[in-house]
Amino acid sequence: MLVEMKAIPTIEDPVALLDTRLSKLCTVNKLQDSFGIDFLCLYTSEEETEGKEFFVQYKAAKKIAEDEEAFLLQLDTSTVRRWFKKRCVTFLFYVDPENRAIYWVDPFEQLFKRVRELSKKHESIVLAMPKTNLLQAGQKLPKAFLERIYRFDHYLFTGAIERINMDIETFSKEEYFSDELIVEETEDFIEINYKNVHLNASYPDQSGLEGKGNCCIRFTRQQENNEDGIHFSHKEILDLFYFGKETEAKLGMRKFIKLYLEELDQYFADFGNSIAYLYPNEVDELCAVVDIFIEKYVEKITAFLKKLESFAFEPYRGSHRNFKLMQLDIDLWDRIREHVKQYQTSNGSYDDGYIFTPFEDNNRIGLEDERGRELFNVYGSYEQSPADREKLVVNVIWEYIDYSEDSEKPEQPYNVADTYAFFINDLLPKFLTNEFTVRKKRLFGTKLIKVYKTLTKEEIEKKIFVPKYKLTQYPNSNSELASTFYYLSEYMKEKDFYSITPSSFEDLLQDFDRLVQAELSIGGQSAKAWYQKKKNDLLEDLTQIQQGQEKEPLSEGYFLANIFSNLQVIVRQYKGSFDGKRIRESELLKDFSAIIADYNEDRLIRLLIS
Repeated sequence: MLVEMKAIPTIEDPVALLDTRLSKLCTVNKLQDSFGIDFLCLYTSEEETEGKEFFVQYKAAKKIAEDEEAFLLQLDTSTVRRWFKKRCVTFLFYVDPENRAIYWVDPFEQLFKRVRELSKKHESIVLAMPKTNLLQAGQKLPKAFLERIYRFDHYLFTGAIERINMDIETFSKEEYFSDELIVEETEDFIEINYKNVHLNASYPDQSGLEGKGNCCIRFTRQQENNEDGIHFSHKEILDLFYFGKETEAKLGMRKFIKLYLEELDQYFADFGNSIAYLYPNEVDELCAVVDIFIEKYVEKITAFLKKLESFAFEPYRGSHRNFKLMQLDIDLWDRIREHVKQYQTSNGSYDDGYIFTPFEDNNRIGLEDERGRELFNVYGSYEQSPADREKLVVNVIWEYIDYSEDSEKPEQPYNVADTYAFFINDLLPKFLTNEFTVRKKRLFGTKLIKVYKTLTKEEIEKKIFVPKYKLTQYPNSNSELASTFYYLSEYMKEKDFYSITPSSFEDLLQDFDRLVQAELSIGGQSAKAWYQKKKNDLLEDLTQIQQGQEKEPLSEGYFLANIFSNLQVIVRQYKGSFDGKRIRESELLKDFSAIIADYNEDRLIRLLIS
């Protein structure tokens, strides 16, 4: 009895099948001692004078699973690490000999996002092989295949391959500084550890922000290579870490984050004196650390300013210990200096409760108490008048006094507010007076005589320019309220996003409706129509903000800037409806205290780093 035998299909050797198909497309050199590479191939075309080389890896890959979209291939990390040391791209291939199907993938697309998995601590890594990447028989190399060759050359040219190759070595130990966020703080020093980031810094002291400071940030990758950390001066700390704080790196508001390299899944960070390429988790951890640090850092500065009672006086030339008290005409400043010379320690008396300090620099004024202890120290700084370029004015600058161990400190030295009060109440009234002509009765007729009356504090403050940077929650006039909205509008233009509750604007518009009713009632239909149109524009912007906040709590800055700008226009239009008394009684800005505080702090930081 004869039994019919079915023919068993012969399965072609995968390596031979791959070699045959590639040989029809390019020159193939089989490597005997591959070390992670099976073939070295050279592709040539009529369009190019020089061929393009690439490597092929096949044998080291082991299929462990598959689904409808891809095969999952497992490789030793030692094999993959060698690919980063090559000067040509290495393609990973998978051969299905039963179907004579050959699949390919550029593994670097996946590896750039999983560099940590290539550390020596990991023995293997799993890569996905898309089933759509077929190397068809009788067809040319796919266009996408050739594009990946050129893309790898681009990575070589930009140094990305070399950088990641170095990163792989730094991940040989995955030891965090701390799994939990740990903050250790003293009066003068702070240390923060969180996963891959370590920060230690000293707080700014009374000597000011001009010094180099002592802030250092280190990453675990730097520690692995015994690299020094990144150091920052006091002003660099404020400039780099304050602006964009508490925002996600992807929003593009962080000052030190310049670019996200999507292909490498890295952020390019510019720290001024150094640069770094950081992975997303490192950026997130760094942001968490610097946000805690910058909050405490600014608290130290503002606590010092509160101690000095500097209030809204502008820091001068980036110092948090020098402040502009006022701006005077040169003639007035010269008269004050002549007066001071007459009542210095060498030739004065203590009749008024103080005496002026003698300085070699006659552009400087100081006071001493009865025991010769210095109470305050100011000096004149000349600059071009903002109103008249051909005219010079004098900024009167209050200067923090460092009392040395040898000098005796007064019981109550003058702070910024005390010194300002001395100028307004005691010094300037000697020079700022109003002149009146009156008739005085005499025995035979009357005589015209001149009478001089000392100006009040309010009158003096109107004659001198007092530079202040802060906005108040209770503006004292129509123009001051309009200016507040203007500055908040400009502030919003500088920000891409800001978190604010739309209902605060709705409540404000209700207050506007009540305050402007009197003017609208006498303004006629045209006035009512104008106001209603402005209000409708505002409500339309608010609607867009509310819709956006359903997905994201932050609002776009240009919408908010437009709203504040329209509020400014309305206030200027109805000057009689917004005076200081009505503003205070209505508490118009009660819901905007947070944004006003943010604006004031932002302005302070900008003045300190200018």
